[in-house]
Amino acid sequence: MAVYETFQRKFVVHMKLMILLSVLAVALARPDDGFYDNKYDSFNVKEVIGNIRLLKAYVLCFQSKGKCTPEGTVFKNRIPEALESECGKCTEKQKTMVAEVMKAIIELLPAEWDELVKIYKTNGQNLKDITPFIEKYAPK
Repeated sequence: MAVYETFQRKFVVHMKLMILLSVLAVALARPDDGFYDNKYDSFNVKEVIGNIRLLKAYVLCFQSKGKCTPEGTVFKNRIPEALESECGKCTEKQKTMVAEVMKAIIELLPAEWDELVKIYKTNGQNLKDITPFIEKYAPK
């Protein structure tokens, strides 16, 4: 009987430890507040929008017509969700960066912007009027 009680106590202790570790693992695996990570927050947007050839290269990446840099691939993969949620998973800094790039494409490459809109509408994206977003995060 003593062996069974010892086994039972050890089993209960182990189960409690396993439950505690499971809860801790879930808590640590959860992304912070549901935002995109800040890995690219130091990305030099001013360099991109200040260089028409570089901006056009990113647009070609987003249109699947040109090569993508590693960053371009990440940005391209986030476009559908960002369009659906008005950049809902973006931090304030990321919203500013996105708005500045969109504003530059609209102003400097309007035909390419129109094509991007067509591509994402065709892919079923819910495109809203982005003017208020740009005015808020990339004012003149």
